[in-house]
Amino acid sequence: MVDLDFWQDLSDYCNFNWRGKFSDAEIRDTAELYQEEWMLSIKKHILSITINNVLNNLRKDRANGSDEAEKYIIEILRNCDKHQIKYE
Repeated sequence: MVDLDFWQDLSDYCNFNWRGKFSDAEIRDTAELYQEEWMLSIKKHILSITINNVLNNLRKDRANGSDEAEKYIIEILRNCDKHQIKYE
């Protein structure tokens, strides 16, 4: 399920793997931003630019062999389909 816990986990992943060097508070803020963008995506039925950018970065990680990135991609896309959200 794509909820705040999911976005928190993803924000931790992004910070570590993309060398964000964010504080715990900044990681929480990022997770909340992702959650807000996700809710907007559900409302508009189109993936927000922010989440689309995250998804594209995850795809790059997957291409470099990241199984963890694949897990996040699958969950986001599965939920896009569930909520009829258009994505690239």
